[in-house]
Amino acid sequence: MAKNAKFKFDDEEYHFEKDADVIKYGDKKLSTALNELAPVKSTGFGRQLLAADEADFRRLLEVGKEYFWDECQNRWTGTPKLSTAYKKFGESSAYLGSSGLYTNLVIGGNPFTISFWMRPSSNTGTFFRAIGAAQSFGFTLNDKGYGGIYYGTTSASTVAGGGMISPPSTGTWHHVEFTYTGGTLRLFIGGTLKHTFGYTVSRENRRIQFPSFSGYVDEFRIIDGRCLHTAAFTPPTSAYTRVGDTVSLLHFE
Repeated sequence: MAKNAKFKFDDEEYHFEKDADVIKYGDKKLSTALNELAPVKSTGFGRQLLAADEADFRRLLEVGKEYFWDECQNRWTGTPKLSTAYKKFGESSAYLGSSGLYTNLVIGGNPFTISFWMRPSSNTGTFFRAIGAAQSFGFTLNDKGYGGIYYGTTSASTVAGGGMISPPSTGTWHHVEFTYTGGTLRLFIGGTLKHTFGYTVSRENRRIQFPSFSGYVDEFRIIDGRCLHTAAFTPPTSAYTRVGDTVSLLHFE
């Protein structure tokens, strides 16, 4: 058939090579078959595959049960279980009851923001760590709720702000955010400033880790180069989006 050939039938003009109302598909017209197609839902990982060049496509397909890649192409190791029973946004979250989850990122020196949602099944334990060779910090609570930001060397055993933080209630979602700027590290729970600590966080490679505490995690993001909050704020009401200074983003979908 000639390219762009036009035909008339009963005074109707048809473009046979591209008119879906004319082209047959099985016992139907192509337009009908297309209209009956179910919508295809793409995950974040699926979108990465569609946009990948050959080298990235091969790398992404190396994903195994012991590690996966976030939306900023960081490899995370661990075997958390994805749960559809509890999720803050989207369709699932990560359950960390018997397995940790970690990656390595260079962070510090510059302002930064680390934020995530957690739904603890127990209100004790270490919920988050950023472990460096020189300095570390995290969020921990003991059985009386004493704790908050911990800091130190690799072991990060010193706790700052004893008694300042009440135990987080179990069975509900809490927004957790660390911000750092000008030698001050802050911890927010539910948008409320819980602790301010003068602590210089040097720039170094860190092991970013969720230990295997009893509970769920959703919507994890690190922004490098920007401190989002220094005072109380309203927690987000929708899933995080990737912006230019996002260095890690996990939706657990």
